[in-house]
Amino acid sequence: MTWILAIIIGLLTSVMYAGQYYGISVFVMTLLYIGTMYTYKKQAGVIIGRQFYLISGYMVLLSPVFAITTIGIIRFWSGVILVVLLLVLAICELEFRWPKWMKAGIGALIGSIARMTQFFTHGKSMPTESRRQIGYVLIGLIIALPILMVAAVLLVSADAVMADMMEQVFESIQVEEAGVWIGRVLVFIVLTPIVFGYSRWFVDHQLAEGEAILKDTATLKVIPATVSGTILVLLNMLYVTFAYVQIRFLFFGSGLVTPGIYDYAHYARSGFFELVTLSILNTIGILVINRFTKVHLFNEISLTITALCTFIMMASSWYKMRIYEQAYGYTQLRLYVYIILVFMVVFMALITLGIWKKNYKVIEWSIIIGFSYFLIISYVNVDKIIVENNVARYLEEGDLDLYHLTYELSEDAVPHVIEAVKSGVISKSAIEDVGLYDHLVYKTISSDETRQFFEFNWRHYQAVKSVDGIKRIDFLE
Repeated sequence: MTWILAIIIGLLTSVMYAGQYYGISVFVMTLLYIGTMYTYKKQAGVIIGRQFYLISGYMVLLSPVFAITTIGIIRFWSGVILVVLLLVLAICELEFRWPKWMKAGIGALIGSIARMTQFFTHGKSMPTESRRQIGYVLIGLIIALPILMVAAVLLVSADAVMADMMEQVFESIQVEEAGVWIGRVLVFIVLTPIVFGYSRWFVDHQLAEGEAILKDTATLKVIPATVSGTILVLLNMLYVTFAYVQIRFLFFGSGLVTPGIYDYAHYARSGFFELVTLSILNTIGILVINRFTKVHLFNEISLTITALCTFIMMASSWYKMRIYEQAYGYTQLRLYVYIILVFMVVFMALITLGIWKKNYKVIEWSIIIGFSYFLIISYVNVDKIIVENNVARYLEEGDLDLYHLTYELSEDAVPHVIEAVKSGVISKSAIEDVGLYDHLVYKTISSDETRQFFEFNWRHYQAVKSVDGIKRIDFLE
């Protein structure tokens, strides 16, 4: 059973993933991966606990994203999360501590790769009769191939329609297709033994023993309190000064030193990306110091001050981004800044709680909240929000970057751009300048002609339908 499941996974993955658009196939393959993992664990005698079902449920909820949205960044991170969680399923019976899971997950992957050669020797353990039957099948295939070739030649010669069909088949196999099929064969050859190696790893690896071997890093307090205290004092002097500047000059907008040279509007619209970056670095720094420094009241107070200053940096970044957006419009990058900041505020709140409440599972809770947050965001049509807000801004201020809406957004935005055209919001000259209709046809209908049923994506389907329902003249009437 494990051997057959490995072949099925390798075959379907190579067909649905290699050289294909990831659509509903991701959902189907996720169910197959989870079912295979469940089967492997059961056959190895591993007790499947609640965490396996929770993680599996999350993967089942997240995988349909590929059949819904076409936004690249959402699809990329959804894929990363699904791959990581697939590795986590192998070791999720361990206690939920992220250092243990990280180490055990890497060990499971390495162990599976180390056992992949057993795929090719697995037949030696099969019963004699089973090996004999497989041998007969191989012999039948070898004999059938030349017979099929002769029969095909005769049939093509006997019937013109048959000959035309065969010609079309061979014409459809072009150089690009040959390259795709070579890639599929390589995926199958590499992936199938590794998947089978997973099953062998479950049999050989005792999770109870792994639990005892893995070292708990929670006790590794290796940074001297004096060192971290010195760093925090110097940083906090700078951060408190910055917080004062933000509160006085940005939030209240008073007393700029050189208002004639550096006015408030320019001042408020600059520096948000730098503040987001520094907030992320501060978050990581506070987490590391709190984790690996011995408990000391002075450090706890200093870390709390750093956390409060970081909250002010996040608020400043949000405020600056808001003003910048009002001046220049909405984009994916600017909208994702808000999304990241919301999570960072929650993450920093958990870290601040962890400063005073020792052994609080900051990372574990952050992962749970972060994954739940990402799941919600991944189903939101961000590009629709961008189009609608930019159109509303255009109606108020008369400024619209149609090139951005047409070329830089995903297919999720297409129906809403067309709706703006139909409503007369976008001018004829603007439509002609960016080549809107031709690009939308190329972006949707042209790409839809070569897609298979397992590449289905709902918002791509909506985009194709909306473009297919109009003509060039509709854009210019």
